[in-house]
Amino acid sequence: MRAVDPHGALVLRAGRHPLAHEVERNLRLWCTRHPTAIPDAVVAVSGGADSMALLTIMAALQERGSGPARIAACCVHHHLRPEAERELETVRAHCELLKVPFFRRDVHPAEEPGNLAAAARRLRYEALTECVTQERMGAVLTAHHADDQLETVLMALCRGGASFGVGGMRWSRRLSEEVVLMRPLLDIPKARLVSFAEELGVPWHQDASNEDPDSARGMLRTKVLPHLLERWPKAAVHVAHTAEAIDGMGNALRMSQRADPENKDYRFELGGMERAIPEVLPYLIQLMQPPSAQGDGRYWAEELLRNDPEPRVYDAGPDWELRIQGGEAQFTERAGRPGRT
Repeated sequence: MRAVDPHGALVLRAGRHPLAHEVERNLRLWCTRHPTAIPDAVVAVSGGADSMALLTIMAALQERGSGPARIAACCVHHHLRPEAERELETVRAHCELLKVPFFRRDVHPAEEPGNLAAAARRLRYEALTECVTQERMGAVLTAHHADDQLETVLMALCRGGASFGVGGMRWSRRLSEEVVLMRPLLDIPKARLVSFAEELGVPWHQDASNEDPDSARGMLRTKVLPHLLERWPKAAVHVAHTAEAIDGMGNALRMSQRADPENKDYRFELGGMERAIPEVLPYLIQLMQPPSAQGDGRYWAEELLRNDPEPRVYDAGPDWELRIQGGEAQFTERAGRPGRT
């Protein structure tokens, strides 16, 4: 009787699972937008059900030749929880089973000034980017899923400010000139990832800090989302698809207002659409303003819609002024701004 190959059995079952087909579709259609160009990738793995499921699926796609030609796993140790070392070893053992190269990176966000979560995120992406670069690959894959997107959109709505923040996380974005971040699980609910892991016997750990009710996300996960998802089970998927549509519309508006993406002339005129749909104007102002400009886009929109021929100047943060005259608006650098020549 032939002995069962645990590696072969696992990747075969994973490759046949419906989730594998969905992840491959997302990679090809939404993350890369080039049907034959899935770059070699490092999978960011924490030991949770979502990232362990993604790692297993990517190993299966690689095995059958429908994913990246090369993959590896990288576990970033933040040294914030004593149990993280044990979780890291679980990831290492699963990589050995899958025959996937494993890399560890150690960061120490607690030693950084400022917000701990922000420091952890910055150091984590720096470590992942470094790993991809050293291994001469092209992408980082993270396991952000539909529930994460739902949390992100809800927080953006509640915090206000950047209107297109409700577009949530994007399928892909650049981490550096050579490295792209891709999120192929962005419209897949967490419950399906947990079910996949349990069905295939993939080991995983629950990070209790993710459900800390004192944090914004922890509060949503423990007190809000369970009720929302009980009432509307597909809410996370619906919000994920709506968020990507909002993000796409934002990009379309940006391109329609500034044909040349390298053009730094932050100036635009009312062109007709704003009169027919005045609600769009605050979004256009946000899209057109310099990254460091600050101010009330809705108020500026109202001032533009007045179409007053008298010129007015508004404060737009320490580096910029907004000049409005009639139906024309232009952001102008303040005199003496650092770096201005």
